[in-house]
Amino acid sequence: MRTNLVITAILSRRLISFRLIFSGLVAIAAIDACTSSSVRYRESAVATPQTKPDAKPAIKPVDHTSSSLAPLPVTTVAGVIETGYATYYSDEFNGRKTASGEIFDMNALTAAHRTLPFGTKVRITNPRNAKSVIVRINDRMPVNSKSERIIDLSLAAAKSLDLIRIGVVKVSLSIVE
Repeated sequence: MRTNLVITAILSRRLISFRLIFSGLVAIAAIDACTSSSVRYRESAVATPQTKPDAKPAIKPVDHTSSSLAPLPVTTVAGVIETGYATYYSDEFNGRKTASGEIFDMNALTAAHRTLPFGTKVRITNPRNAKSVIVRINDRMPVNSKSERIIDLSLAAAKSLDLIRIGVVKVSLSIVE
């Protein structure tokens, strides 16, 4: 009886050992199959493209001058480049990413404009009370909007112009050198 137990123990150990070895071999074979190189993936088998001297690009190059990131020529009339309505951002935008990639801070003196390049410093003047503030453009407004709004201000900039109670006010913009 004891010999039967010993034989059973030896066979079960060998069976477990066989299963481990078999599983290991299967895993190695699978890895080898996935990583084995074939002719079509060797560097020597890859043909280098031949260019013709009169070849034209298949895709038109992008004109970055029409991008919203590109500076636009600004024509000024007595310093004022634009007049229209200003509004300010709602609190819900605080902490979100702007079009320039910055995080919007409602307590910073920043603004959104349709076309002015990011980083442009602009003086916003409220003609009702002659108050003005200098803001930095770091976001975009919708380009195709039919609204008469020309700029969206941060909360801090809106407070400087006494815009908070009114919500929308006519302003003038001038570039700060």
